[in-house]
Amino acid sequence: MAGELRDLHLNVFHNDPRDKNADGSMTLPVPATFIIDRDGVIRSRFVKTDWRVRMEPADLIAALHVLG
Repeated sequence: MAGELRDLHLNVFHNDPRDKNADGSMTLPVPATFIIDRDGVIRSRFVKTDWRVRMEPADLIAALHVLG
């Protein structure tokens, strides 16, 4: 995490990711959704670094219907 974002987390949000990360880093989690079949094969995935954007529910339901 660099510059302004680091300052924002530490001084405005009073949130230090180093307190929560086992490696003491300033990294943030990346939300993701995976649809995995019974054989352990990933059939659908959605990964976005913007935590505000998630897989659309209709896409999630469609992926589950494919698994039948």
